[in-house]
Parts: sequence; structure tokens; C-alpha cells
Amino acid sequence: MGQYTKYSVYRKELYINGTWVPTSEYSARIIEEYSADCGYIPLECETLATYTNNQETYHIKGTLSPSYFSGDTSLVSLEMDDCITAIDDYALRDCSGLTSVTLSSAITAIGDAVFMNCNSLLDITTPEQVTILSHNLFTFDHALSSVTHLGNITSIGSWTFAYCSNLSAYTIPSSVTSIGESAFQGCWQLRSIVIPNGVTSLSNSLFSSDWRLTSVTIPNSVTSIGDSVFNGCSALSSLTIPSSVTSIGDGAFNDCSGFTTITIPSSVTSIGDWCFGGCKSLTSIPTLSSSFTTFGIGWFSNCTSLTSISVPSNITTIDQSCFSGCTSLNNVSIPSSVGTISYEAFADCGSFTINYNGTKDQWNNMDKIIDFGTDINEDFYDISWNARSYVVVNCTDGTIIEDGRNRHNE
Repeated sequence: MGQYTKYSVYRKELYINGTWVPTSEYSARIIEEYSADCGYIPLECETLATYTNNQETYHIKGTLSPSYFSGDTSLVSLEMDDCITAIDDYALRDCSGLTSVTLSSAITAIGDAVFMNCNSLLDITTPEQVTILSHNLFTFDHALSSVTHLGNITSIGSWTFAYCSNLSAYTIPSSVTSIGESAFQGCWQLRSIVIPNGVTSLSNSLFSSDWRLTSVTIPNSVTSIGDSVFNGCSALSSLTIPSSVTSIGDGAFNDCSGFTTITIPSSVTSIGDWCFGGCKSLTSIPTLSSSFTTFGIGWFSNCTSLTSISVPSNITTIDQSCFSGCTSLNNVSIPSSVGTISYEAFADCGSFTINYNGTKDQWNNMDKIIDFGTDINEDFYDISWNARSYVVVNCTDGTIIEDGRNRHNE
């Protein structure tokens, strides 16, 4: 078995009167070492890239890979010649001083996390032949404000632009059909976004924590909204969900405190836990398809502007923590179809009135899950709100007072 060592070769140049002047100084860096039955591999001679480091500029000969620059905080600018056709994963990751990159027009693929943590990079243009923006490509590039694509991008990977906190505007190319999870999470300056027709799913946490986002356009091609997609988008006050959507994931609109109302199309047949939790400006709950039989776990928890709730007659279960923390709640209308009110369904709501469309016996026989006590020296309570709540239940044949310890019939 033979052995060989592959080097990158640098020729030092100086920038004099607008011209790069080569010098006689060279240096080499080991790129790869192999033990293989292939003998000696000669040094490559094509100029592949030019980079500026500590006020000096070098031509690179060899393959651009992470062993060149990854973690090099002194790298300021990089210009690639057309000999480079691909960039390996992590090739420029953590180059925190990098402000300018000119990519080779011959590049067809850019690996994962190539520019991750290049938090001085201001702008970039992807070449015509690049069609995929890889995972974590620009993650934590806090100075990035402009991205231009010369080619037809078809896919944006997971976390591609996550925490690009200076990116205030971005046009998703119309050719895009797939966007990975958290692709725009933490883009705090992003104001508006248009999802192109052809995208079928809004992936998990896609715009999570984009608290300046005010406008999102969702096309009719989208059929699902994933978990936490708009979590923490507090400036978003309205959203049109197309009738093509059939499912909405856990916490999809959690802490969207700008919503006063939200319309859910009748096509939606599945809604995840805590979906509308923390929507503190929400004044009414959305009308849902009659196919729903359960108000889900934490759906409207901490919706502190809700004062009145009317549970529709198709609902049979109000699940755990569904309305917990709705501190402004005054009255709730519950139909006799409801047979279960789960643990802490109305916890921390204070005192309010329930108008129950059933008899006292039906109310007393309802499955109201055990709520473990924290306020008094009892092991548990047999109701689903706080021990200190004072709840008046108006039944069709009289009134029941639930005060957390005792039940009083009137």
C-alpha cells in the first residue's frame, strides 16, 4: 500500500495600485493524508480561490474544504475562481471576521453550515447552478442583510437562515417547493414573507420568535402547518389560513399576542396541543369544524382577554389546561354533550359563571378529573379548577356553587 499527502499551496500576493502582484513566497498546508495503493498524487496547480487574511492576499490551489478556513477568525474576504465547483460542509463555519464572499460561477453545490457563525458577513449571491440552500447554511449570521439567488432554488434546508437577526427582507424564490424546519427562526427583523405556491407544508418552528413579522401569505398548496410555526410572532395580528390546510401542529400560534381573532377553515380536522396558548389579545375562540369532539390540551391557556366562551354542542371533552390562566373569564356556556372536564381545564381562572345546558345530576355525575391539591391540607379535589375558585354553575334545574372544597346545591 502506498502513502501520499495532499497539500494546498498558497502564493502570497500584494495589492499594489489596484493590481495583485505575485511574490516568490509560497507556503503549503496538509489537506489530506492517505494510505492507498495509488502511489504519489501530484500537487494541483489551478488557482481555485483568493482570500484576504491580515491584509495579505493568497491564491489557493487545491480543494476548498473545512481544513482551509473553518474557524479562521482573521479571514476577511474570499473570492473564488471558476475552478471551484463545490464547497464542502462547514468549509467557512465560524469565520467571524468574514465580510465579503464572491462565489465561483461554476459552483453547483454548497454544503451544510458552510457560512454558519460568519456573523460579519453582510451579503451574498448564490450562483446560477445552485438549486439547494443546505441545512444551517447561514445560521447565526447576524449581520447578513441581503441574499440574492441567480439560479432557481427549489429547496431551503432546516435552520438555513435561523437567527439571521439583521435580515429584514427576503423573497423566497417562486421555484421553492420545500422549506425545512426552523429555516427562518429568530429572524427578528423580518417583517413580511410570501410562501410560494408549490410548498405543501410549513415545517416546525419555521418562523418561531420572529416577533416583528406582521404579514405572511400562505398559498393554497399548503396542507399542513407544523408545530410552533408562528410561536412568539407577537406582531402578527391577522393571518389567512387557506382551505387547503387540514392540520395545525402543537403550539403553532403559541404566544401570538397580537391576534384578536383567528379564523380556522372547516377543512382543518386536527389541531395540536397548546395551539393558541398565550394569545393574550384573543377575544373569542375560533369556530371549528363539527368533526371536533375535544377541546385539546392547553388550546387557549393564558388567553387573558377571553371573557366569554361558548362551547359548541359537538364537544364532549374539555381537555387538560384548555382554558387555564384565562384570568378575565366571566362566563362559560357548556352543553350537556360535554361528559369530561379534565385536570386543570380552568385552573387559575379565578371566579366565573358556568351556564350548563343540563341538569344538576348530569353536572354532578360528569367526569371531572381529580386535581391534586396545593392550597389546603387535602390530598385532592374532585373538580377541575383551583381550590380558591368560586364557580357558579347554572343548570337547567337549579344552581350549584363550586368553591374548590365543597359543592353547594341551591
